Amino acid sequence: MNSKRYFPLGLYFRLLWIVMAFQALLFSALIQAAPSIMLPDSSFDLQITPYLAIYEDKTSTLTIEDILSSEKQLKFSPSHSDNLRFSLSGSSYWLRFSITNPHINDQNLVFSISNNRLDTIEFYEYKLGQLTHLSSGNLAKNKAQGSHRQAYPFLIEVKAKRNQTYFIKIKSKTAINTVLRLQSNDQFLQSQQFDFSILGMALGWIIATSAFFIFIWYFYRFRIALISAFYCSSIFFFIPAWLGQWTTWFPHTQSWKQEIILISLMASAILQTLITLKLNWRSDNSKHILFSLNALLAVIALSTLVCLFLPSGGMTLLMLVTIIITNTVLAGILLLAKSEHERAQYLLLLGHLIVGSGVLLSSLTTHNYLAFDFINNWAAIILPLVMISCTVFANLSIINQYRENRKQRMNSSDVILPELLAKLGHEFRTPINGVMGMSELLSDTHLTHTQRDYLETISLAGGDLLHLVSEMSDFAKLQSGRINLNHRAFDLTNCLTPCMNRYQQEANRKQIELVLDIADDISPRLLGDKNRLQTILTNLIGQSLRHTESGELELRVFRVGLNNHEGIFFQIQLTGSLIEHDELRRLFRTMAGPQEQFTHLNLDQGLGLIIVKRLVSLMEGSIEVETLTHHGCSITLFLPIKEELSERVVEEDSDLLAGQRILIVDDNTTFRGVIEKQVKRWGMKADSTYSGKEALALMRNKSNLGEPYDYIVIDHDMPIMNGIQLTERLMADNDIEPKPMRIMLTGLGIGSTNHEAKEAGIQKIINKPVSGRHLKEVLLEFHKLIRPLFIK
Repeated sequence: MNSKRYFPLGLYFRLLWIVMAFQALLFSALIQAAPSIMLPDSSFDLQITPYLAIYEDKTSTLTIEDILSSEKQLKFSPSHSDNLRFSLSGSSYWLRFSITNPHINDQNLVFSISNNRLDTIEFYEYKLGQLTHLSSGNLAKNKAQGSHRQAYPFLIEVKAKRNQTYFIKIKSKTAINTVLRLQSNDQFLQSQQFDFSILGMALGWIIATSAFFIFIWYFYRFRIALISAFYCSSIFFFIPAWLGQWTTWFPHTQSWKQEIILISLMASAILQTLITLKLNWRSDNSKHILFSLNALLAVIALSTLVCLFLPSGGMTLLMLVTIIITNTVLAGILLLAKSEHERAQYLLLLGHLIVGSGVLLSSLTTHNYLAFDFINNWAAIILPLVMISCTVFANLSIINQYRENRKQRMNSSDVILPELLAKLGHEFRTPINGVMGMSELLSDTHLTHTQRDYLETISLAGGDLLHLVSEMSDFAKLQSGRINLNHRAFDLTNCLTPCMNRYQQEANRKQIELVLDIADDISPRLLGDKNRLQTILTNLIGQSLRHTESGELELRVFRVGLNNHEGIFFQIQLTGSLIEHDELRRLFRTMAGPQEQFTHLNLDQGLGLIIVKRLVSLMEGSIEVETLTHHGCSITLFLPIKEELSERVVEEDSDLLAGQRILIVDDNTTFRGVIEKQVKRWGMKADSTYSGKEALALMRNKSNLGEPYDYIVIDHDMPIMNGIQLTERLMADNDIEPKPMRIMLTGLGIGSTNHEAKEAGIQKIINKPVSGRHLKEVLLEFHKLIRPLFIK
């Protein structure tokens, strides 16, 4: 009988376990071959290309399961460059990187890829032996779209005390030149805000110049201005399309992205050629120039038709070549030929040389022949704006030449035509009012905090443009002597608050505290020209902030009997570190000196201060620069404004706040003093402190004595313990009972802090700077809520 040998089953399972453990260790070692990204404990923005391991799939058929095999893992090679660069090919590229979180808390991060023209992106996460497909994006359908430097953002979570590995598959029909970044959430949002702010300013500049060109065409009937306006329109469509933003704003345009880029870019080339065509070339060489320009138009049109039938990579390459050829031909014509507008000709030549060189360098960088990454990142914004600026100056040169010729014919003086400024201001108001009106409508919709902050920035920018237009109109009226003061009753607080709020964002950025202090004996309603007063104060405050790095700016309003003249004093006291002190001294000293004639204006003084000087003189007032040092200045404006003749309204609720206790918490001494003085005027018992820790101690002490505070006014932005943290500590402290009514003052905008503050326990948020009347209204509103408790 044949004997059979049996392999021991226990030994078989032990060997199997050893093999599997060896493979797991081998795979783990392969994954960790590239250096792991160690997460810091603070906010960060890392360019992680040097941490990548790369594998080229020349067949573009491998799946993630294939890539996870030991054989493929061995073929990954580390990256040693800051940018990821691959030449034009049909390959897919697999990228691998690892992240180590050494901290005790999980961290949410944003991983982003900068190139918005990738055809395929697949993003996978590998942790604890499990593979997860996180997300995907592509040229036709991008599920998560960021700014152009963060075109494809992906939100990832790294567990505490863990190492996690990620795989990315990318593919493009064009050459790949991209940056991979890993950012904390705050850094990602900051980068997004910066990119969108730059894009917003660029588009705002394009809209403004379009309106300017339309005005020139309407007023002078220059066809070159009308063509320039259409050129701006084409650039307005091109920049967001090239940066991938049209698909974000209008998702239904995703399938037309390349066509929008093609049509807008080629239209801009055609319009630039037409602008050159309208320079009135001299008769000796006009036929050759017209033939060359018409031939160039035909080439651009033919190139556009060919691009429609090419894949995205070939289309992009042919577009860039066409733009380079167009700028080269136009630059050659502008350099060698002679036109009737030589200054405009040389300005356009400068623009075409810059744009042509920039497009060439950007194209070579895109196709990995050069490494001018900064130019490549911002070329789509900078180069069109350079060309638009040169076109603006060229149009202005043509206008100046036209006016010079007209002056010579009419033998007129060299005074600027007030009609031009007046009509320019009138034309600007229409698009500006449209922007501000739509912003107001948009503010009534459901927006995120970030979107609301962006909307507030747009509204402020629109207000700045409207203010500039008003200055232009005022200057034109002052020049022609047609300005009239409008003496009407107005509310002083409502007049001054917008002047301060206008510069709140700039003050926050420079860490400058804005304080508004209106004296008790000033009537709430005055008689005068409210708009002119706002113009004067806005320019003075803006000029002061422009030359200040840090500190505080206080606007004090008071009345002093002076030589039997009735009036109001507006004193701007600036305390802090001044920059460009000598320039500020020159500006304000010149403003307070004797007036010049309009034909001998000191244009270095600035349009705003020139208008201030004229308006103060027209209102029979005066300006004095009392002190001006490196550490502050004091400017006093006196205007003979009278109080409204009607009897003052007696406030029935003036005594309702008497005897109630309030605590003021703010790190700014001046602001605390102003608020404390205001509430004591209403009969309230006020205490103040500069820190949250001391505020908690005061509230505990008062509660133990049986004299708890009825209200607490908290500043949002304080060192060590901010307003929200103080409120959370207050609400959690059982020794402080009953809780005071909680009011928070913020200079960051209500929209950005509302949700967090409400969750912490804040009952009312007020924007800085706060007037005494507004604060009193809020306190009285709270008094109506707590009065039933007292009765009970």
